[in-house]
Amino acid sequence: MDVVVCVKPVPLSEQEITVREDGMDIKREDLKYEINEWDNYALEEALLLKEKYGGKVTVVTVSSEQRNPEFMIRECYAKGVDEAIMVLDDVLDELDAFAVSRVLYHVVKDLKFDLIFTGVQAFDDNYASTGATLASLLGVPHASIITKIEVSPGEGVARVNRELEGGLEEEVEVKLPALFTIQTGINQPRYASLLKIRMAMKKEIKKIGLEDLGLNRETILGWRRTFIRRMYIPKVKKETLYIKGAPEQMASKLVELLRDKGVLRR
Repeated sequence: MDVVVCVKPVPLSEQEITVREDGMDIKREDLKYEINEWDNYALEEALLLKEKYGGKVTVVTVSSEQRNPEFMIRECYAKGVDEAIMVLDDVLDELDAFAVSRVLYHVVKDLKFDLIFTGVQAFDDNYASTGATLASLLGVPHASIITKIEVSPGEGVARVNRELEGGLEEEVEVKLPALFTIQTGINQPRYASLLKIRMAMKKEIKKIGLEDLGLNRETILGWRRTFIRRMYIPKVKKETLYIKGAPEQMASKLVELLRDKGVLRR
């Protein structure tokens, strides 16, 4: 069972994020990065399948040097990954999900795989479209927001549960090879000890540039379909109103306030 997992380094959530003066991106100087939370669950699911059926797990990341993706890859190796491919170029931070998917396509199309996993979305941009776009480019079936996976290698199918709105789930059968976007909570990601991370420092990371994929900056920038017009931190407006009186009076006052706000009709 050969599984390719697409992973992305994202800023640590507990850091204070500020917007650049030009309003086109966040200030990335001195930020620390970690593996995207959804991708971490996808990685764990791939490792579980490898332990059950054998095979190989390959991680692929498309990133800039500024995000320090190598530490993330070392952590993946410490958890049990077999191979890592890293596409590095500063221009990759300027791409939208569609353009990133096309870069990933040029890497993954030449790899052997039964399954491709991505996280449902990324913590930093929340596009939630990279997985589906990559599947379309590869011409393989896909299912999104996966909360359970059962693979039958002999049958060449996977039975998965998809999370729907309202607490519902949908069970579908998908022919392999296929791509799934993995939801958090599907498993319990394992911990990579510092000792194992240090041991993983000896592992080889295949680092490739855009030219190795037959691409250049002008080409991939031309793939973009969405553009940032302005990035800003919205102003938070808070108002607290205390209602006093007897229960009947407070209930009456609350109903009147809700009507004034347009929540209830008169």
